[in-house]
Amino acid sequence: EPGVYDDYKSRLREELEEQILPDGMHYERSPMYHKIVLEDLMRAARGVEKADRLFYEELCKKIKKMADVMYSLEDGMGQTPLFNDSGDNVARSMVSLLAALREEFGITPDYKASFPDAGYYCLRSGDVKVLLDAGAIAPDYMPGHGHCDGLSFELSRQGHPVFVNSGTGMYQGALRGYFRSTAAHNTVMIGDKNSSEVWGGFRVGRRARVTLLKDSPNEVEAWHDGFGSLGRHQRKFMIDKDRFRIEDSVSTAVKAVSLIHLAPDVEIISCSRNEIVTNIAAIRMAGASSVEVADEQVSFTYNRFHLSKTIRIHFVKRLSYTIG
Repeated sequence: EPGVYDDYKSRLREELEEQILPDGMHYERSPMYHKIVLEDLMRAARGVEKADRLFYEELCKKIKKMADVMYSLEDGMGQTPLFNDSGDNVARSMVSLLAALREEFGITPDYKASFPDAGYYCLRSGDVKVLLDAGAIAPDYMPGHGHCDGLSFELSRQGHPVFVNSGTGMYQGALRGYFRSTAAHNTVMIGDKNSSEVWGGFRVGRRARVTLLKDSPNEVEAWHDGFGSLGRHQRKFMIDKDRFRIEDSVSTAVKAVSLIHLAPDVEIISCSRNEIVTNIAAIRMAGASSVEVADEQVSFTYNRFHLSKTIRIHFVKRLSYTIG
């Protein structure tokens, strides 16, 4: 029917302009949903390839940017990164999408370390990779898949997860609030308060605003205002020669806790106020007032849960720790 194709083409362009950030990340900032939308766009491109070559080439440029994001965030992590609503076995795997990109489009993604529009940054040294979040929780007008994961990180070694965010768990149920909370992520919590006001299954009220201070190949630093009058959290991430270091500061003397969630197969061998030794790495701390280990759950796939350990490092004003 005349005009119908042009109308849908125009609508797709409008949605891509809105939903794909300038750095190539999907605007909901979920690595899982990013892969779903990437596959959808690949199918749309193949559908117009023969009839509208110019539009096909236009879509391929978007596909390449999205492929760069997927590859850069997930390569070396060993799983779909657990930021915002995300997990494995919902979207197609990165491996299968990379194969389709190569075979159907001749696209090979490039690795990039910084995605400033999305707020994701990668640090790599030797066999250690860190992915961290120093960006907005979600689009202001549609934050339903957002978590309180500001200034959180995940760390993998030799492609194997070591420190992970807790995942999504479920969309309905009693645990939904926990998995979206600050406590479920590898970040700092001040005064037992969430950094953003998450409620219901998909609601967010007050949101943390993140300010980036430094972005270099081996160091990222940022702060956010999500705890309001309780204090501002500032965090510096550094990596060098297989050693990863974090420096936390809180602008007030309100008690704070830095959370580290271990992957299920990471075992704690010993624990003190200055050092925690696991079967994978040691964590050496300065500034901790006390350290406790709690039993928690992580969820790599929806509605499946694994027992794991969470380290809670209590401190006032300043804390630093080195993982190596």
